[in-house]
Amino acid sequence: MDLERAAADLRLIREQLQRVESWQGFRSVAVGCSAIFAVFGWLWQSWMEAGGAMGRDRFLTVWIVVAASAALVTATEMGIRSWFSASRDVWRMQRGLLLQLL
Repeated sequence: MDLERAAADLRLIREQLQRVESWQGFRSVAVGCSAIFAVFGWLWQSWMEAGGAMGRDRFLTVWIVVAASAALVTATEMGIRSWFSASRDVWRMQRGLLLQLL
């Protein structure tokens, strides 16, 4: 068998596997922290509305801070898991996920 053709076939198989692999990377810490941040964002927003200080800029500030905090916790958890994983597949899957999100 031709080695170049076999290598090309392997590349195609790997690409196909990457498309169908499901990501199991978001664990309870990231999801739980995101939920807690959302509740705090809601409370913060309610508090600002009650004080009459809620404008468009402040509304955006509240939810951008919430989103950035949740993203930071998720990225930290992904980084820690990748660092302690012996498999290169974890790095590859996370890179693919980040590229899709971007």
